[in-house]
Amino acid sequence: MKSACARTISWAVCAAVLLGCSGGEEVATPGSIPSETMSTVRGMEEWIVGVVECLHDSGWPSAELNSTGDGINVRDLTAEQRGDFRGAHDLCVELAGDAPNSAPLGEDEVRQLYAHLVAMVTCIEELGYEVRSTPPSESVFVQTYLSGEPPWSPYVDLDASMNPSDWDELNRRCPQAPWK
Repeated sequence: MKSACARTISWAVCAAVLLGCSGGEEVATPGSIPSETMSTVRGMEEWIVGVVECLHDSGWPSAELNSTGDGINVRDLTAEQRGDFRGAHDLCVELAGDAPNSAPLGEDEVRQLYAHLVAMVTCIEELGYEVRSTPPSESVFVQTYLSGEPPWSPYVDLDASMNPSDWDELNRRCPQAPWK
């Protein structure tokens, strides 16, 4: 979850830089984008591609970059395969090392993330998907997150065999992180 949130923040910052936040006065060019930003983008692309390649080597050939290039989709993943895929994914992420843009969230940011995820339950359900789990208390969520264990997320309840374009649309309308 940490790297997904950090990835969302990084890609949003990068998009803002690439699109030019100065009200249209100046368009960013490769030379005008700070090299640190570009190396993070290149680093994230390489990191995600490395995880995808590892998943292919681990027997998950349908793993692919999502349409926004900031995550991984797996076609035709059944509910029964979810645990095996999660194990392979976690191992590949461990082998890839920390994502170039991963940075730990502070307690206040974790509380913001919790409030956002709780609000996203309604958003997800309004799109016709079922969220089966009940959110823990804020204090349990924060403690779990800060301990490094995977925290609760309504997205974990979603059908893993969801069409990748539906998954991308869900994430566009109900983003997993409050930071854009």
